Amino acid sequence: MSDPTLYLTIAGSLIYLIITRLDIAYIIHVVIQFVASLTTVHWTTVLCILRYLQGTVFQSFLLSSTSFLKLRAYYNADHDNDPIDHKYVTNFCIFLGDSLIS
Repeated sequence: MSDPTLYLTIAGSLIYLIITRLDIAYIIHVVIQFVASLTTVHWTTVLCILRYLQGTVFQSFLLSSTSFLKLRAYYNADHDNDPIDHKYVTNFCIFLGDSLIS
């Protein structure tokens, strides 16, 4: 891209949006890595992210009025999950009340 100004502006806005939209955090991290060497593929990816956000703008997180807002987190670490190379594997889940939030 000859003029990356628009790309940089949108990418900066998407970084700010990660605060409330964790579902796009990984892809934004990937897109930001290519700021120094932009191609049309990166621009197309940013446009796909914007279309995704436009399609999910009215989706929200609903909590049941009958559940207590107690935060619970569960964590699992497994050192020997892979018997060949012994990769360290971690898993977690976080609940707010009865709703899985992460």
